[in-house]
Amino acid sequence: MGRKSGFWSLPKQMPCIKWYKAIPYDTLNGYNGEPFGYVFLMILNMEERICIMEMREKILTFIEKNSRIGLKDLAIMLGVEETTVAQELAAMEQERIICGYPTLVDWEKTSIEKVNALIEVRVTPQRGRGFDSVAERIYNYPEVNAVYLISGGYDLLVTLEGKTLREVAQFVSDKLSTLDSVLSTKTNFILKKYKDYGMVIAKPQEDERMLVSL
Repeated sequence: MGRKSGFWSLPKQMPCIKWYKAIPYDTLNGYNGEPFGYVFLMILNMEERICIMEMREKILTFIEKNSRIGLKDLAIMLGVEETTVAQELAAMEQERIICGYPTLVDWEKTSIEKVNALIEVRVTPQRGRGFDSVAERIYNYPEVNAVYLISGGYDLLVTLEGKTLREVAQFVSDKLSTLDSVLSTKTNFILKKYKDYGMVIAKPQEDERMLVSL
């Protein structure tokens, strides 16, 4: 960190802060009675945290659209070193901001049979824990892909995956409906996916008929 014409330069790892104008201070008493270096470091730490937050938001935006993007490409787009990107990714994984890197698969184009269902669940919230306790019991089943707390006539929305319609129906009747807090369920089977996780899966078919002009 250096100084140039009344401005302070910052390391390359924080490109969103180019120069920071020095605060006028008294050489003997500092700024408002505080040593200047202490005041400047407080401001610098605040600016650095803002800068890191902005960089994290950009990283998350990029990897949400393409989780296979490399560290080198991310570093170039952000204007920082690869080690900085790697450190922030590791930190966000540790903080559970990044929870995983799932792959979106169109199973209809494979030989593997899969059935997906959206199950609306009405439950009785528990004292002191609300809906969290029953939601935890539901999402611990390996068949369950996701659990959401929702508004409306039902309380929870559960996404489920099975090999057959019968398998999904058995899970609902034997495991889900038998939970003490579950009052009722409504199962909706997914017949076709058009778009998932922001990606178009079922692209519209082009009309292959030739246009004939008279």
